[in-house]
Amino acid sequence: MRINFEEILSLLLCIKKDESLYHHPVILYGAGVGGEYYIKYLQRFNIKPAAICDTYKAGQSLLGYTVCSIEDVLEKYQNPKIIITSSRFYEEIKKQLLLYFSEDALYSFSSQMTVEEIGEYREFVRNNMDALNTLYQQLADEKSRKTLINVLKGRVTGDNQWVLKSYAADQYFAEDVVSLGTDESFVDGGAYVGDTAEVFIKKTKNQFDKIFCFEPSTNNFERLSSFKKNCQQDPRIVLYKAGLYSENTRLGFTDQSLSPSNALCASSSDFVDVVAIDQTIHERVTFIKLDIEGAELKALKGARQTILKYRPKLAICVYHKNQDLIEIPAFIMSLGLDYRYYLRHHTPYNFNETVFYAV
Repeated sequence: MRINFEEILSLLLCIKKDESLYHHPVILYGAGVGGEYYIKYLQRFNIKPAAICDTYKAGQSLLGYTVCSIEDVLEKYQNPKIIITSSRFYEEIKKQLLLYFSEDALYSFSSQMTVEEIGEYREFVRNNMDALNTLYQQLADEKSRKTLINVLKGRVTGDNQWVLKSYAADQYFAEDVVSLGTDESFVDGGAYVGDTAEVFIKKTKNQFDKIFCFEPSTNNFERLSSFKKNCQQDPRIVLYKAGLYSENTRLGFTDQSLSPSNALCASSSDFVDVVAIDQTIHERVTFIKLDIEGAELKALKGARQTILKYRPKLAICVYHKNQDLIEIPAFIMSLGLDYRYYLRHHTPYNFNETVFYAV
């Protein structure tokens, strides 16, 4: 089995210019992480959402907005364009919205990549055909192989129809890949405000051993601390105000207020502590999740001994850097463990959230 690269590279550049968001009130449905992301993303186009809507969070605040209900949108806005911001509950939300709005009212960007980014990705594919074929052949199921093909097609065209075909729910916990026991010890790299840890607790029905949360952002860590407080200061939940890396040190860091997309940056004048899992956690680990804005490979190298000793399940983001799609799986495979490898794409509306699993 090999990838048909001629088919992929023959696809035409497909960035569609769509002016409709400038002529309709824009409503974001979902007052979570995705809502925060889209408020900031739309600023690139000088578009300010008219409202943030969320049935379950109406009355709460999000980045200066008071979250409203569907009924409020129906009453106040004519012919809105509604962007669903949640990948985890995308289909559920869409089904609900179609009770009130037509399919035309639901908006999805055809591309969130610039022409330059698409050009760079085409070069990446051309220059790495052998490595991508090696990855393709190592994947454990047909769904993973189709996901890889569709991610490549989406990124070389800028057309999100391809990733929509491969959308999978339950990011980091894909049900057809990850099986959770009652004594899991979970490392949450890039814990943000505790949203992934909360899902982990629900999926294990609160039957777990430990959760180790790593989050370097001051703003996010404050909210993460509130999450632990809401868990009645559960002693099984351990918080580290630090990023994950290959060693214990301090590095430059861009701390964007209330954003999940904070990143290590050599040119930044702000610094944060980063630590290696091997030097920080001295007990059993059964599951490592890493979504740390491009530092995933460094963090894996800093967890090498832990992985070799305990063979934890791995859910590692491979979309922050083009080369991650090759280098991260190659590093994990080089450890010589009897893992099975899977690839899933966990958002239906953009090219982020591609996760490599080793189980």
